[in-house]
Amino acid sequence: MRLRDLTPTETAAVEARRDAVREALERIDAPWTPTADMIDKAPFLDDFEARGDGLHGLCWGHPVQGDVFITTTPIVQSGDGWALTQNTLYILGGARPKAQERLDKILSGRRGRGRPVIAFDPDPEDEAAPGPRIP
Repeated sequence: MRLRDLTPTETAAVEARRDAVREALERIDAPWTPTADMIDKAPFLDDFEARGDGLHGLCWGHPVQGDVFITTTPIVQSGDGWALTQNTLYILGGARPKAQERLDKILSGRRGRGRPVIAFDPDPEDEAAPGPRIP
């Protein structure tokens, strides 16, 4: 499954995150840190969750797989806004909400960008069929 292209606003946000990761990695004292070139080429992973030793989520710009839903290899190192797996450095976006949070959102009648699941349009003359009508 191919993911949609990032909007210019989303692309700018990824670049801002990439700059923040670059600054954070310059301040740490570790035996190994990614180079500037690695950070520039790092794919962006969003709406992710930890699965086993790796991450599972939406990935843009993967060097081999492109823009796809991906499960990474195990994480070797990680920090605020980045994760290094056995094969790839990832720039991280937002973590996926917990299952209960997603379920609460669905059960509250909201999905996507605030669209109601059911259109409430009661007909006052039709008392035999109370409740919501599904379009």
